[in-house]
Amino acid sequence: MAEIQAAFDDNAKALISVYNRARRMNQEAGAGKIVFDFTIEPDGSLSSLTIVSSTFHDPDFEGKLAERIGQIKLPTRNVPSFICRNYPIEFHAM
Repeated sequence: MAEIQAAFDDNAKALISVYNRARRMNQEAGAGKIVFDFTIEPDGSLSSLTIVSSTFHDPDFEGKLAERIGQIKLPTRNVPSFICRNYPIEFHAM
């Protein structure tokens, strides 16, 4: 899990940028949490990305965030695909 968290931390600015753009479009959007399931492939790519739950209820934002998360790449490993369930991402209004 540490490698997954490190990859998301490395991409935090890009994820926050997606969130901030959504907040500019919807001034009432505040803090919230989105929970994802995804598969980490042996080449480090993410696949089968799905939203399990979201407090935002904003399909446009959620879709753009999922698209950006799909671009995250973890280190290549000589292991089978790994399913990561219920991975939470929280955003805090500033």
